[in-house]
Amino acid sequence: TGEPWDPDSYEWLARDVFGGRVPVINFSGGTEVGGSFLCPYPVEEIRSCSLGGPALGMDVDVVDDYGLPLRGAVGELVCRQPWPAMTRGVWRDEARYLEAYWSTFPGLWRHGDFALVDEHGDWFILGRSDDVINSGGVKVPAQAVAAMLGAHDGVSDVVVVGVPDDEWGERVVAVVEGDADLDELRDLVEPRTWAPRQVVTVDALPRLANGKPDRVAAKELAR
Repeated sequence: TGEPWDPDSYEWLARDVFGGRVPVINFSGGTEVGGSFLCPYPVEEIRSCSLGGPALGMDVDVVDDYGLPLRGAVGELVCRQPWPAMTRGVWRDEARYLEAYWSTFPGLWRHGDFALVDEHGDWFILGRSDDVINSGGVKVPAQAVAAMLGAHDGVSDVVVVGVPDDEWGERVVAVVEGDADLDELRDLVEPRTWAPRQVVTVDALPRLANGKPDRVAAKELAR
């Protein structure tokens, strides 16, 4: 459901678990959407980790910081027109609703995800745009970097966090379940300005009750 993941895990699931017979459907939606923004269709070929393209009837786009259409680079996922079952407000907090979805780009619903449309026209989700580390003036999408680091054979799981730093404002740190060398991990990250400056290895990542990594606890480990 719109979480970023790495091609190795995707292909293992499709090949070894499903035997190449079952399509893996990854889609982007949300409670506030009432459906999906992006979804592939089982009758179409699906590239690893791709969400295919816009769901039926959805006028979605990827835009740059100025709200202009963007292709081949990471931008914000937005919707240009209303849709059925669209949220019209937050209960007793209209200001919060406007701030969350309508304040970034005039007239555009900002979903809060980083996205990419590649040269083949395939769409990808690269993590929450509010989960961004500001390191030396560079906006580093934590989940997108974690997905790249997850391709390392020695990494079972990884959380990327920002910790206070006198020089950089925030220092990018990878908390790794497994064993991996900093230089090897940095080589996996493009652009290089997103690469972690520190690696903390643990036997097991702290986790929430639902099984997802506990980012708050991971940040404490990284300090």
